[in-house]
Amino acid sequence: MPGADGRTQWQRVLDLLEKDPDSKRAVLSIYSGDELAVDDNPDVSCTIAAQLLLRDGHLHMSCYMRGNDAFMGLPSDLFSFTVLQELAAHELGARLGSYTHHVGSMHVNDANAVNVARLLAEVGKADYEPPAFRFPTMPGDDLIESIRLVTQAEKALRVGNMAQTPDLVEATGLH
Repeated sequence: MPGADGRTQWQRVLDLLEKDPDSKRAVLSIYSGDELAVDDNPDVSCTIAAQLLLRDGHLHMSCYMRGNDAFMGLPSDLFSFTVLQELAAHELGARLGSYTHHVGSMHVNDANAVNVARLLAEVGKADYEPPAFRFPTMPGDDLIESIRLVTQAEKALRVGNMAQTPDLVEATGLH
């Protein structure tokens, strides 16, 4: 949400790093103490903050979590946060640095215990070979416009104003 100056927290953090590449203040605050105002709030943010550090032309990122589900949350969180890191590096003209994920309470929910046991048994086999994931690099065109188009389509899908088809995906022209 934009502040009084009309800029988002994201824009202010990137502006800060452009003006002061050695800053330690480039923090995206996510958790809000107001979330505790409702005792039985099931949607208290697990993510506390993300800090971006620009050092020697590399953009490093650390995320701080109050809790993280190792089976359901961790894989999607790592993907989402490192995409944000890559986007910020692209916008700043920096190379990717390290990513660090800090968690106060890592857990597996009881409902997923059977699946976790099955996964651990599979990766524990002597002949196990993990799949190779090769993600394309971030395209060099106007990423903000591409993200805007994707979020508009996601909203239309979510509220039932649109049905996704391969032709519609192709028609976007997005990578």
